[in-house]
Amino acid sequence: MTSHVDSFIAANKNEDPNGTRMRLMLATERLVAARGFDGVSVRDIAAEADANLSAISYHFVSKTRLVLETLDWRGIQGLAMREWQLAPFEAQDRIDDVRGLLRAILECHFKRPSSPGQPTNMFFLRLLMDATPEIGDFFREASIWFRHDVFLLQRARPEISFEDACWRYYAIMGLTHLSDFDGERLKAWSDGRCDPGDRDHAFDLIVDSAMAILMMPPR
Repeated sequence: MTSHVDSFIAANKNEDPNGTRMRLMLATERLVAARGFDGVSVRDIAAEADANLSAISYHFVSKTRLVLETLDWRGIQGLAMREWQLAPFEAQDRIDDVRGLLRAILECHFKRPSSPGQPTNMFFLRLLMDATPEIGDFFREASIWFRHDVFLLQRARPEISFEDACWRYYAIMGLTHLSDFDGERLKAWSDGRCDPGDRDHAFDLIVDSAMAILMMPPR
């Protein structure tokens, strides 16, 4: 998979951020995040990207292919980040810096690579719930990397079973799925004293909570 990451990065070093292909992917991300896969047409995407409708067929063949390539683009950005963040832990048979491991794993989710103003997280969340077979296949193939995180958690807590580690990882990942709606609720119930835009403070709380989940006694 590393060669896939390297080839992707090499192929995109000279990608024009304002070129038609990139504009189409960014438009796809924005529209799918707002409306879901079925709520967006190729005409919508072309209009949002200020591109000719024929450009979608030329660059991507179909809407499904365009969405999949946008997923792949964002996914490999995230994978490159994961490989960099988790490299120090990969070489360890027993991981003693549990908090450091959790920070590295969570940063790959909470601070997912995104373009300014792009709703990348919502784009992924919308598609995770989509029933399109090709999109389901994409996420099933990607799940191997989430399983890899589970194995790292077991190196930090070798006394817990694989099933227990999976449940804990599931609970930890739930901490990262905060939305703008959650932010508005935070402002409301705190009478405006808590700023959901303070992502560093929020992230520290998430890491603290993840530590509590992982360090519970074996079940």
